[in-house]
Amino acid sequence: MAEKKVINIEDAIASQTTRTFASEDKKAKKQVRKTTQVSLYFTDEEINFIDKVCQEEFLTRPVFIRKLLHQEMKKHK
Repeated sequence: MAEKKVINIEDAIASQTTRTFASEDKKAKKQVRKTTQVSLYFTDEEINFIDKVCQEEFLTRPVFIRKLLHQEMKKHK
């Protein structure tokens, strides 16, 4: 006949890996972006103008658009 085993409850809990808060921990570890991507659609005339200004000022399109945005934000403060 098999003999009875005595199990200590603390040992059983310590040896068991619990995943109770695993999903919450994963959400907390998830990196939060500081920016949001936006798509803008321009006409050919607008693109040509943007490219011309960017070439003159040695800027990229996103930097130029951001510069315009910051100028407008300063006006409205």
